[in-house]
Amino acid sequence: MVELVGNVKEWKLFRDAMHKLGRLFYRTDEQGNIVEVVYCSNEKGLRYTGEITQEIAALIRAEGWKVDTLEFDEDRGIIKIEQK
Repeated sequence: MVELVGNVKEWKLFRDAMHKLGRLFYRTDEQGNIVEVVYCSNEKGLRYTGEITQEIAALIRAEGWKVDTLEFDEDRGIIKIEQK
């Protein structure tokens, strides 16, 4: 089995790599701005590192889960999330 892990700067590639069986997680700063986005499925773990426009932020909020802690260990293939 091949796993896909990494950091993606281009929104179109990040979006195309997602599918309905995975989950999108995001973390915000104190002002409510999205500062970190990670997609996770059985075979993929991707971090979005590109610009987050208002349009992209709206999609992330509509489809993703807001978490307080979001840690992505690419070497071990582990994504840790926490909601408080």
